[in-house]
Amino acid sequence: MLHKTIASLRRKQGWSQEQFAERVGVSRQTVSKWETGTSVPELEKLVTISRCFGVTVDQLLGNVSVENAAFSQTPEPSSIEACWRRILGLILAVTGACYSILILWLRSRNAAFIRQLNESFHLEVSGTGLMMGLSILFILLGCYFIIRKK
Repeated sequence: MLHKTIASLRRKQGWSQEQFAERVGVSRQTVSKWETGTSVPELEKLVTISRCFGVTVDQLLGNVSVENAAFSQTPEPSSIEACWRRILGLILAVTGACYSILILWLRSRNAAFIRQLNESFHLEVSGTGLMMGLSILFILLGCYFIIRKK
């Protein structure tokens, strides 16, 4: 029964044996043996497998029906990292955009401020240009973190 449950849940997730093996930390051959019933996962691996599929060990062992049970909403650690990366990217992009808008607004409203800003930087680039460059850098970094896969 366990071997059928593992195979069924893996197929439901749309994972190949190799993809599932990577998630659990075993070889593809080991997954194949589990799914054919040739061998049985160790207790440690049963817990890992159940977390991977978002079911309890009881459901995995067939003590409770997996078909009727809803999958757990607990995301895997890698998806949590991706979520935080996207949040960071969004914060950076929004900060950069707000910074750009603020600079443009100040530039149009207060010429004295811009003159002072330009004089405060001892570079050939004007202070406004440097500030706009930083805001564009924030936006680009934000976009990078949002779209980055790994």
